[in-house]
Amino acid sequence: MSISSYPGSTLPDPTVLIIDDHDLVATSLAMSLRMAGLQARQHAARSRAGVLAATAQLPPGVVLLDLDLGVEPDGTLIDGTALIERFLATGWRVLVLSGTADEVRIGKALAAGALAGIPKSAALAVLVTAVRRAAQGLEVMHPERRRQFIEHADKEGRDWSDHLVMYTYTSMRWSELYRPTAADIDGDQLFIPGTKTDESARWISMHPEVQTIVRRRASERPRGPLFVMTSPNPKAEHRAWYAALKRACARVGIEHVTTNDLRRTFCSWCFQQGVPMELVIKWMGHTSSKMVMEVYAQPSAEQGRREIGKLPGHPAVTPSGEKPGDDR
Repeated sequence: MSISSYPGSTLPDPTVLIIDDHDLVATSLAMSLRMAGLQARQHAARSRAGVLAATAQLPPGVVLLDLDLGVEPDGTLIDGTALIERFLATGWRVLVLSGTADEVRIGKALAAGALAGIPKSAALAVLVTAVRRAAQGLEVMHPERRRQFIEHADKEGRDWSDHLVMYTYTSMRWSELYRPTAADIDGDQLFIPGTKTDESARWISMHPEVQTIVRRRASERPRGPLFVMTSPNPKAEHRAWYAALKRACARVGIEHVTTNDLRRTFCSWCFQQGVPMELVIKWMGHTSSKMVMEVYAQPSAEQGRREIGKLPGHPAVTPSGEKPGDDR
């Protein structure tokens, strides 16, 4: 990733705060930067609150931010990208210093306001130059390169969002998503060429959100699958999808889920809203209610409250069979 050259400056060196969950890495880097004349400190990330407190205790300067900051005490992932806007609001400038090669994640960090993404393997001179330019408010990353990263992240983010909606609102299995083409659309119906058994091929009614995605993709890809794999092979695509899903879960503070959990969500919604079981079975690509009811359909707490409310509010008779107030 290119870093613009530093022309030299007589301005005092800024405060540099290295935020990383690996103590040894952060300490070693801080020592190297101090030897280069920078006022470098490190903070070992252990929680989101701790990271924000560390920046609040120092005069704003330049944050060198790792994107993978470990986990909170409760196991929730700490995503550095989610902290960037808070840093900017308090006057810090942010450089992403990460070992990840995930251009989508770097693009999202740039879109959030980071000035540049720098690999941890970069030469010390490159890093020092970037820090000093960032402190002066100078360009650190070539604008065209920056734009490419952000556009790539936007496209990939929309793509994974489409995946999430499709799995949740159609009950598709992971491999089934890559089968339908524009020719499989008939009005508000979508044909899913099943992959598990012959019986799993089916027509489903499309939710409005699904219709929006399917029609947009059909206009973009009138021939061939509506969804194409962007990874070298199915296993890599599967890993990429789960990585995106894991990050999405971390952002909203919920446990990591699987594609099968999204199928369960779809089935449970249908079950809770009273959709006829024979229709749910068809949409799920099964042939009987046994698997659907035992594995996928889950009643909600709200449904439980609604059903328990159907019971009488006061017993009509006493346990002995006598009417209330009957003292014979």
